[in-house]
Amino acid sequence: YPLKIAGSGKSCLWLQAYYDPISGHEITLYGEFLGRWVNFLFIASGGLLFLSIAVLESYAVWPAFEPMPDLRQATVELFNAEFSRFVKLTLMIASPVMVVVFLVDLSMGIVNRFAKRLDIIFISLALKGIAALLLLVILIPSLVEILVSQLDMHREGVGEFAKEIFGSGK
Repeated sequence: YPLKIAGSGKSCLWLQAYYDPISGHEITLYGEFLGRWVNFLFIASGGLLFLSIAVLESYAVWPAFEPMPDLRQATVELFNAEFSRFVKLTLMIASPVMVVVFLVDLSMGIVNRFAKRLDIIFISLALKGIAALLLLVILIPSLVEILVSQLDMHREGVGEFAKEIFGSGK
């Protein structure tokens, strides 16, 4: 989901946003591409197996017909840690493209300062789209590494997370 949010930025493709029935809102082409790409990588790198194991281990810690256990302070700490990781990932993925798009805007502003009759808006839209697409192509290998490392990190600690939140198993 951080990749989908990072791809939904207004890097000149906001004119080509369309309604996505899966997410329930409008999304840009970059956001849709990154969302589908991450879903593919999630399944290809064993994420579906990891998700199934996490669900099964949660039943071992909290059986289906047992009353709701007393959630501990660890739940709040886990939510805080995961939310901060989510925001950090979103910023880490989106920041290179945002910087390049800002530099294109800044340079087009300087050009507009000296050539006032030139229609900079349409030129900058095309330049930002090309720059963001080229940067995305360059960043894809590092995005794969980020996703796989995040999956591996979560894969190792599923049982410990559940036991820490719900207490010791019965």
